[in-house]
Amino acid sequence: MFLLHPPIAPWLVRGPGGCRVTLLCGGAEPSTVYLRAEPDNEELLIAMQPAGSANGLLRFEADLPWDSANDATHYAFKVLYGRGQIWLGASGTFPHLPPREVHFKVCRDHLPPAWVAEQVVYQIFPDR
Repeated sequence: MFLLHPPIAPWLVRGPGGCRVTLLCGGAEPSTVYLRAEPDNEELLIAMQPAGSANGLLRFEADLPWDSANDATHYAFKVLYGRGQIWLGASGTFPHLPPREVHFKVCRDHLPPAWVAEQVVYQIFPDR
């Protein structure tokens, strides 16, 4: 199963109460897709709704509320299919809940300037 969530618009759209989150799935069709968050350190599973398909990928969407206790809202995806499950965190897929350190994160109050997305950044490693 192929899972993809680019954490930028239009797959992550900010709003006053939270974000509209989109997950793209390829391969086996999932039976249920959840968006998992931890507002106030309590697990919240939000059922994602099918929102069509594009280029052979199924699209699922859900509204993620802001974490009122923290500036950053952490989230991951849980996908059920057949008799199995797969989780998606920012570092890839997992057979179980990924560690919190590798969850996707979105900050409620801090947004980089719009020009950043159009820039090319180089990292130079001196050979010494």
